[in-house]
Amino acid sequence: MNFVVMIQSVLMMASMLGIGALLTKKVTFNADTRTLLTTLIVYVAVPCVIIGSFLQLPKEDGLYHHLLIVFVFSLGIYAITLVVTWWFARLLGISKFQASQMAVIAAQGNTGFIGLPLCLILFGSKGVILAAVFDTAVGISLWTMSVMVIKHQYSVTLRSLKPMINFPLIAFFIGLLLSIFQVEAPETLLQLLLKLGALASPLALIYIGLFLPKLFRSKKQTTYKPLIIAIGIKLFVVPLLAIGILSFLPLDKLTQQIILLMSTMPTGSMVPILFAQLKADEEFGAQATVFATIISMLTIPLMYSVGSGILHI
Repeated sequence: MNFVVMIQSVLMMASMLGIGALLTKKVTFNADTRTLLTTLIVYVAVPCVIIGSFLQLPKEDGLYHHLLIVFVFSLGIYAITLVVTWWFARLLGISKFQASQMAVIAAQGNTGFIGLPLCLILFGSKGVILAAVFDTAVGISLWTMSVMVIKHQYSVTLRSLKPMINFPLIAFFIGLLLSIFQVEAPETLLQLLLKLGALASPLALIYIGLFLPKLFRSKKQTTYKPLIIAIGIKLFVVPLLAIGILSFLPLDKLTQQIILLMSTMPTGSMVPILFAQLKADEEFGAQATVFATIISMLTIPLMYSVGSGILHI
């Protein structure tokens, strides 16, 4: 992969974060603003990226086998990260509640808002499909494993699974069916999907950027130790763990590239939303999301370069 393209993409991401921060001088960032942006991202842009990519996907033998591998890998690395982070935090004397929050921050990556659009830019339609499978597993893990860790209730109910049914997941299965039955969409529809899908990355990063001024102005005292540890694990340990596992798996180059890139993603923007629903520390989750995203502008190309060198991809 061309690392110049990755650096350019990361610089564009940083610029979009900055635009979001600057917009707060002109736009009141309230519940209505958040709802509008998240609706456009989750209900329009990301589903269009997924379905449009499936419609562009050439028929290949072994594709669905690769999709299954990516799905299982995503579930596995999420579970390992939760357990390792929780136990490490407890060894440092951090409370169970804070350790649980740290574990979710370390495990939950922004694979949808940032990962999918970035994979589209770098790897094209097939890359997006593999990334969408990775993201689907992350979404399932969020509403099962992460909820269990925060609530300390290790059982799954139909009610707890309900939030997993979302538009990106529905779009994935629609796209999968279209691919299986080799449905060809009209060119006009395909172009519409691709143009709407192109909104995903700018809107997501501008949305995160809108949080920046508020967090820097916050008068709430921040406990930096748990924040630094959780973000450090997310941005450095998780990619290294992925590299270690990938080095033992006989996977094709593109599958390794997608798994590696998705493993470098910063803390997901769903974390503060989950914390708010479970009556955890929403602001701690928001701080982790924003700070991890800013730092990831440097760590994404760094850790991907390290992984590429070790895995020879």
